[in-house]
Amino acid sequence: MNIVTYILKLQNKKHHSGIDRWIWISLRALEKIYAFSLKNKRKRDIKNQQKLSVPVISIGNITAGGTGKTPCMIRIANEIKKEGHHPAILLRGYKSQWENKGGVISDGIHMLVDRKIAGDEAYMTALRVPGVPIYIGKNRELSAKRAINDGADVILIDDGFQYWKLHRDLDILLIDGINPFGNTHLLPCGILREQLSELKRANLFILTKSDQITENEKNDIKLILKQWAPCTPIIEGNHTPKGCIALSAWKEKKYETITKFTNDNVLLASGIGNPKSFSHTAKEIGLHPVAEIHWDDHHDYTEKDIREIAQKAKSLFLNKVIITEKDAVKIGDFSLAFNCGVDFYVLPIEMTFALKDEEILRKHWEDLL
Repeated sequence: MNIVTYILKLQNKKHHSGIDRWIWISLRALEKIYAFSLKNKRKRDIKNQQKLSVPVISIGNITAGGTGKTPCMIRIANEIKKEGHHPAILLRGYKSQWENKGGVISDGIHMLVDRKIAGDEAYMTALRVPGVPIYIGKNRELSAKRAINDGADVILIDDGFQYWKLHRDLDILLIDGINPFGNTHLLPCGILREQLSELKRANLFILTKSDQITENEKNDIKLILKQWAPCTPIIEGNHTPKGCIALSAWKEKKYETITKFTNDNVLLASGIGNPKSFSHTAKEIGLHPVAEIHWDDHHDYTEKDIREIAQKAKSLFLNKVIITEKDAVKIGDFSLAFNCGVDFYVLPIEMTFALKDEEILRKHWEDLL
């Protein structure tokens, strides 16, 4: 059991005993330190906050882990681009070589750097937003100024809800329908990055993966949101799979080369924030996951991992391995993935909305542009 798994186990326990109890007490102390530090950081950043000459839209969350920001960002960027605007996307570039330095990784037409320089999420996003430039770096103010100088007329910030150094004109907050608030503790005791009272800062809530939960569960989440932000609209986003694409075709950007599987036994392999949602989506299109291999979010794959995946599949007499686009960016770098005795398929996800919710979302950004 790794440290992340152990902490998750402690977070989900109602009662602790022995060593677990003392570790939990230590985590609670760290939680208070985190809350104090966050409060001071917010106060300091807001004091020096910059307002840009173009509208800024943030797609963020209040929890750690996968809420569906990437498919949401891709959908919004493409729609704004279709309307004749010139959006640019800013990402931190977590674990990338340019996370500290910053820079432009795609001009919207060509990839300007490789995946290791860009980072997995930024690289994958760039592949799915033709015509939209991508900038990475911890200093989002610098990235934004570069983008504006390059002709951007609207800035989209990934994970911007806690980025107080920049004024946002629209704060879209994503709430994970499967695990909206965890145990309601702040990090590291829970998954909350801020107190629930900060929900009031959002201009629009998107309840993601709403197709994977019941109506009662949706209503329970909406009650909590209304408690803290009674006037903020709530819309529902669905994680809609298109079907599987052979990894070789995906690498060649043949995204329409869809393979339909029905009741096929498969192995799922992923290194993402919410593997449970990935499993649900695979079943939704008729796949039958016999087994699953999970790594931590942003896992950096090695040839050893590819062999482990292939060996696991073969031991279960499976010849199909299903992975996410985020994992495909990294696994596709290895020639072994195309010559290991099993076939890798990518399962792309799109965020879709009911018509009325789409209109609400569109009105929020059109009011700015």
